[in-house]
Amino acid sequence: MYEENFQGEAQQPDEYRAQVDGIFQTNSALDYTVVQLVGEPGNQWGWLSLVETTIRRRERVNIIQHPLGQPKQISLQNNFVEYLGGDVVQYVTSTLNGSSGSPVFNDRWDVVALHHAGGNILEPTTQRRYFRNEGILVSRILADLPPELAERIRSGTTA
Repeated sequence: MYEENFQGEAQQPDEYRAQVDGIFQTNSALDYTVVQLVGEPGNQWGWLSLVETTIRRRERVNIIQHPLGQPKQISLQNNFVEYLGGDVVQYVTSTLNGSSGSPVFNDRWDVVALHHAGGNILEPTTQRRYFRNEGILVSRILADLPPELAERIRSGTTA
């Protein structure tokens, strides 16, 4: 709830802490971390299941983000995939610093990637630089996780 309502008024955010001795899985190369939280915030707020989803060049993507630590912003228009390969998808959309970790959705609102970079980015196959954003593909993250944890994340199991 770190957001503003339609009148521009700040909403009361909730805070959650990591569970001591809970799930903790990280991979710096793929730029993700999975942390188990105290309590069950998913019962109140829901959750985003991560499943392998196909995305193609020129498809639209959407991002829900908190750029520069600001309240929630949603980028919905003129956001197109420009490159797909290896661990990453590159796309043109409006983001600012501090948006890393934001979910990148397709138009069916499936999470296809986790945003992790923006700016003058190298396209791996051509070695050319383009002003784009980049996310790590969900399929690569799921493949990196221990199988039991990956299945919990796919199904949205919280316990």
